[in-house]
Amino acid sequence: MQFRQKIEAAVLPLLNELLAGIAKLRTTDVLNHYQFRLNLSQLDKDKLPDGFWAKGRYVSALALASAFQDNPSAEAGATLARIDDLVERIYDTYSFGAVYDPGKLPGSEKEFLTRLGLGIRVREPDALGFPEQFRTWAVARLQPFNERYFVPTFGLTFEEISKWLHNLSDDLEKRLNDLVEGLRPIAEDMEAIREQFVSGTLGLEAARERSQQLKLPERLDANAREGDAAHILSFEEIKRGIPEASAKELLATFGIHPGEVTADFKFPHDPNPLDRKLFVNLPDGRFYFLDPASADRIMARVFERAILDDEKLRQRFLRNRDRSTERLVFEAATALFPGAGIYPNYYLQKGSHEKDLMIVYGKALVIVECKNTRVRAFSGATDDLLKFENDFENAVQYGYDQALEVKDRILAGEEATFYHEDGKEYFSVRKAEIDRIFVVCITPTTRGPLGTNLSYELENVKTNLFLCRSVFSTFRRSARISRPISLSNI
Repeated sequence: MQFRQKIEAAVLPLLNELLAGIAKLRTTDVLNHYQFRLNLSQLDKDKLPDGFWAKGRYVSALALASAFQDNPSAEAGATLARIDDLVERIYDTYSFGAVYDPGKLPGSEKEFLTRLGLGIRVREPDALGFPEQFRTWAVARLQPFNERYFVPTFGLTFEEISKWLHNLSDDLEKRLNDLVEGLRPIAEDMEAIREQFVSGTLGLEAARERSQQLKLPERLDANAREGDAAHILSFEEIKRGIPEASAKELLATFGIHPGEVTADFKFPHDPNPLDRKLFVNLPDGRFYFLDPASADRIMARVFERAILDDEKLRQRFLRNRDRSTERLVFEAATALFPGAGIYPNYYLQKGSHEKDLMIVYGKALVIVECKNTRVRAFSGATDDLLKFENDFENAVQYGYDQALEVKDRILAGEEATFYHEDGKEYFSVRKAEIDRIFVVCITPTTRGPLGTNLSYELENVKTNLFLCRSVFSTFRRSARISRPISLSNI
């Protein structure tokens, strides 16, 4: 039996109990539970377990596999806490199984890495960053397709769609911040009464009287009612600033109705449909805005997939993606290494493969290669590791090998000359003037923990001099130096 099948068999009883618990709750209560825990993390970030975003999205998708539920059972009050416990037990099964399952060949590193890949996948968060970082990256890749995709499909340019989503997110952020700020003085009053009661300066009846004087129950209730509807938007709010037809088309792309999540979705390792959705279409004609913090990332992901699926646009998109990555990296390098010699798009000789970027900074030389090969997720199949290795080889390994070719050229003689595409001399590097050489591989998709340990995948027998980074986006909007979204040693 494969590891995935073992996990599914072990998780199934917990899953059935989880589904029974979700059925006792209002649909919006399930969605709110995770959204509000994220919102309240502004007050106390220690309250979120690891992988919380993935777990919240998982339970929300399970809730949307059924028709809209608006009548909670009498047991609903204690159910959310039980759901949290079940989710933790389900996710712990993956990590426990990955470590202790002996596999078909006990001690096999490949089998262990395959199990570990699935265990990591269900907990691994999406790339994190400021919304403006995702927008900067998305505009560079998607803006060239305004006339051939965005305007014909939505009646808007990508920039206009991005602004629309930005405005919605800002409005909701203000609403949520007001709720959190409204809760802060309530929490402070409650804590003051608790401290006085614990210290003995306030008796039980006095504490109750003080609570009534401060109207704590009424204030908490009012804040809770506002919170219940905090993520819910009307169609008038959705279409603000854009044509009604455009709003409907965007909702058709990014909206999901309760009951639309198919029965195929059961386990945390299954592809989650909410990874492509922004809004839940509620029965009363309003819309629940899912996880606004991830909205720009999800929007870019959906649009990129739609363009890649169009054979007429695919090749142009891939070429533009490569160039936009290199351009953003060049701009970040210029800010990070002021006064350095920075040389993009150079060749070892006419007719050879293009190299992406070289930076000469004092006596240090940095060879940069940008690779856009995607990473296929672990799904629990026996060929998962093979797929990951192929994706690694076509991105990080390929970039590393290309950089080594440049390094070998520099070390082979006293002076190495590099060229433009037309064969004309571009710049040269004297070996005696370089003390250290670094290799940097930049990929728009992070490689995960299995890709960060070079001993697993990178073949670097030629040299032990290597520095590789995985970068999703290049720099903050207002900063003068690079501020990566996701930066991990690989």
